[in-house]
Amino acid sequence: RMIFHWVTAQNLNEMSFGDDVEDDSPAGYLEAIKQERQTYATLFERLCSAAGLHSKTVHGYMKGVRYMPDHHFEGPGDRHRGTWNAVLVDGEWRLIDCHWGSRHVTGDDHVNID
Repeated sequence: RMIFHWVTAQNLNEMSFGDDVEDDSPAGYLEAIKQERQTYATLFERLCSAAGLHSKTVHGYMKGVRYMPDHHFEGPGDRHRGTWNAVLVDGEWRLIDCHWGSRHVTGDDHVNID
């Protein structure tokens, strides 16, 4: 839970990074996420590994605010593709999505579902 909280509490919009940031550091991963070269799932998995927790990255389709029940997924380029994590906690796999946890919904204050 602390790893999820730390990752999702980082406000990438307000963060700036110097030239001395190591790529394989938490700051390096946050910079890469901000530049859309890396994912929250990868950062979460690396931090879990450092903490001795078993975690895997899951690739699949997400159903967000713009998902409609009649949507047909199109493959790797589909806007609903994403990654999240499964982490082993007390002998059970739990799903974690730091990307969704760190964001908020914008521009869709009213969604017509007629």
